[in-house]
Amino acid sequence: GCDGGYQKFVTIMIPLLSTLTCNIPDRFDYQQHSFFQTPTPMIVDINDRVDVLASLIRPKKIQIISSNGKKYSMLCKPKDDLRRDSRLMEFNSLVNKLLNKNAKARKRDLRICLYAVVPLNDECGIIEWVDNTVSYRSVVLHLNSEFKYGIPIEELKKLYLQTQRDHEKLLKLITIKFF
Repeated sequence: GCDGGYQKFVTIMIPLLSTLTCNIPDRFDYQQHSFFQTPTPMIVDINDRVDVLASLIRPKKIQIISSNGKKYSMLCKPKDDLRRDSRLMEFNSLVNKLLNKNAKARKRDLRICLYAVVPLNDECGIIEWVDNTVSYRSVVLHLNSEFKYGIPIEELKKLYLQTQRDHEKLLKLITIKFF
C-alpha cells in the first residue's frame, strides 16, 4: 500500500558518460580515490518541453534538471535497438585510449567525441545529447538548398523506393545524378 507520501522522483542517476565511466588512474590510494564522478548528478525534474526530431522514428529530445543545478539534454529513441550503438561507444573509448598513447595523436589532440548510450531493451533507449552538434540530414539539406549540390531529399526517397531491392541500380542512378 501507499503511505501517502509522494516523491516526484526516486533517487535516479542521470545517465551521462561521466557518471557511467569508471576512472582508474595509473597509481592510486583505494581510500582516497573516487572511481566515479562525485557527487553524482541525480534527476530532480524533467522539463515539460519535448522536442520531436524530424526523422523516421521521431526521437524525442528532453531536458533533465539535475541535483547539481545543471540541465542535461537526452535523446529518447523508440523503435531502435541501441545495443550496437553502445558497443560502438565502447570501441571508440578504446580508440581514444590508443590515440592518447601515441605522441603525435596526443599533440594533435585527436580523439573521438563520446557520449552515453543506454539501451533500455532491444527496442528503445536513451542517448546523451551532445551540445553544438548538427545532424547529417540538416547538413545535406543545407548543401542542397544553398549550393544546389546533390539530390533533393524527396527525389532521393523516390529513387530509393524505386530501387530499394536493386542496390546496383540505385548506385548507378546516384552516380549519374552526381557526375
